Amino acid sequence: MDTSMLRLAGIAAAALAAPTAFFIYGLVGWEPAEFSWSAVFVAAFIAYGYGLMVSVPVSLAFGLPYVLWLQARGRLSWLNVCAGAAVAGGGVFTALWALSFQFYKPLWVFALLGLGSGLLSGAAFCVVMRPNKSFKPIPLRGTA
Repeated sequence: MDTSMLRLAGIAAAALAAPTAFFIYGLVGWEPAEFSWSAVFVAAFIAYGYGLMVSVPVSLAFGLPYVLWLQARGRLSWLNVCAGAAVAGGGVFTALWALSFQFYKPLWVFALLGLGSGLLSGAAFCVVMRPNKSFKPIPLRGTA
C-alpha cells in the first residue's frame, strides 16, 4: 500500500477512534437490566453521528496538514503525532465547551476529554500509518 492510501486509512482510523471510545464508554455504563438493542442503536447513532461531525473535519483540517508538515521536516514520529493530536483535541473540546454554553460544567473536564480523545486518535493514526524514524535516505552521488 502506498503512503497516500496509508495516510488516508490513518486519517479514517483517527476519525473513528474517539466516537468508538465514547460509544464503548456509554455501553460500559449501562446496567444489564436497562440493556436493549434499540438503545444500543440509538447510542451508536448519537456517538457516531455527532462524533464524526467533529472528528472528520478536525482530522482533515488539523491532523492531515500537521502530519504532512512533520513528514516534510523529517520529524514524523509516534510522540510528535500523539502530542499534536492531543493538543488539537484539547483545543477543539475547549472550543466546543465555549460554544455549547455549558458553563456550569468545568472547563478542565472538557479539556481532559479532548486531550484523551486526541491522544487516542493520534495513536489510532500511528497504528495504521506506523511512522518510522529509522528511515535513512540514500545520499546523492558526489556528496560526502
